[in-house]
Amino acid sequence: MKLRNYVRTSFMLFILGATLYSYGQDKTLEHVSVENNRSKMNAKTILIDFDIILNGVEIPANEQLTLTPKLASAETDESLTLPPVLVNGKKRDKLYKRSLRLTGNRAVEKPYSVGVTPKRQQRATVRYTKEIPFDQSNQWMKESRLLLMKDLCGCGGGERDYEETVIASRIGFDLGKFDYAYRPSPHFTDPPRESPKKRNENGQAYLIFKTAKWDVLPDLYDNRKELDKIEQSLHFVKGEPTAVITHIYIKAYASPEGTYESNLTLSKRRAEALRSYIQTRYRVSGDMLSSTGEGEDWETLYKMVEDDRRMPYQDEALRIMQSVGIFDGREKRLMDLDDGRPYRYMKEYMFPYLRRSDYQIEYEVPEFTVEKGKEMLKTRPQMLSLKEMYVIANTYRKGSDEFIELFNIAYKVFPYDKYANLNAAAAMIMTGDYEGASELLGKYENEPECWNNLGIVYASRLQFDDAERMLRKAYERGDAEAEYNLLALKELKKAYEKYQGQK
Repeated sequence: MKLRNYVRTSFMLFILGATLYSYGQDKTLEHVSVENNRSKMNAKTILIDFDIILNGVEIPANEQLTLTPKLASAETDESLTLPPVLVNGKKRDKLYKRSLRLTGNRAVEKPYSVGVTPKRQQRATVRYTKEIPFDQSNQWMKESRLLLMKDLCGCGGGERDYEETVIASRIGFDLGKFDYAYRPSPHFTDPPRESPKKRNENGQAYLIFKTAKWDVLPDLYDNRKELDKIEQSLHFVKGEPTAVITHIYIKAYASPEGTYESNLTLSKRRAEALRSYIQTRYRVSGDMLSSTGEGEDWETLYKMVEDDRRMPYQDEALRIMQSVGIFDGREKRLMDLDDGRPYRYMKEYMFPYLRRSDYQIEYEVPEFTVEKGKEMLKTRPQMLSLKEMYVIANTYRKGSDEFIELFNIAYKVFPYDKYANLNAAAAMIMTGDYEGASELLGKYENEPECWNNLGIVYASRLQFDDAERMLRKAYERGDAEAEYNLLALKELKKAYEKYQGQK
């Protein structure tokens, strides 16, 4: 009986000891993981690059943990074992280093060692990198897996304290950046001649008037500063001796305070007062001046409320302005909203900007010579036409800084003109800004003048079918550049197919 109990007790202790031993070793392996796999291959090499994470790993003083990366074919038995990382216990690490000194050997791969520590939360990162030659003799590596062999006992997979972790089921083939000197020939469109060259100079003057009055008083508040805006606009136009002012228009607006009829009358009188002021001060013929009073400017007020997130009861105020007519009590409804708080806010922060006078000076300028045009570019580029800018640009070498800058200026001066957009896109193509060119060309994709350049943009994105379709359309309409670009496209496609064939 005693013998039976002894055997039973001994057996249980053996099982418990084995369980504790394997548990501790299993836990050690569990504390090893892999992150940030950056491994990749190209036509000549395979770069193995990843991080081994030791998260609270504790190795017994006399033990050693071996972490061995391995490339293994997914279809055959071929494999390649890479240099290991050694994680030594404290005593084992000393012995390892001593043996290296005694033998005079140097470790091919420097091991990573860690001593026994009670800090389970300790985390360390080992960056593992290894470059392997790759050629026709080891094509199996294209489809290989990357593994990490964790061995705590040196048994090579025969016991439980050995694990095999898959880092990557397939290493990605990195061709590197497709680098090809693609040099297309963009099409620049010759704009039509503009005759006569009509221009206008616009501005806004926020004049202060005495209550219910319309006399223009330059010395009242900031009126002098506001009147100077008109004077500067007139001087700008008159600064070019060949410019001829054809008309000056004045429109005056009022805020909603008071009745609609009184505000309309007040705006008319104030517009007329400003008209008289300009006529007298600047000796402008009366036939060239006209003025109108527009009354209450609800449209501008609505936009100001819509854009001001600080506006009290913003949504309710907007709803009232949308749903209640001017003559159906709109202003009264706004004054009653939240005991008048939103109305008082508008009166203080918005109404002053509604009481304004818009002015427009219309004038004509003649066509300029190239020499005169180059001078005008420095001070009054808006007096030039797109045609004149195009002619000036072509006095410079195509693709030069001066050439490109001319089309950038044209786009800034005429941002909504089709020809300004098309030629600015062509200039962007010459500088390699294909995305910028695409944004401008997208508005005109049905315009024949756009087809050549749009084909170039498609080619830059390696959309070969779309590129060829657009370039052929341009070629058929007679674009001289399209024939060259079709040949350039063929070479680009050939180079890309060769690049892809390296996989």
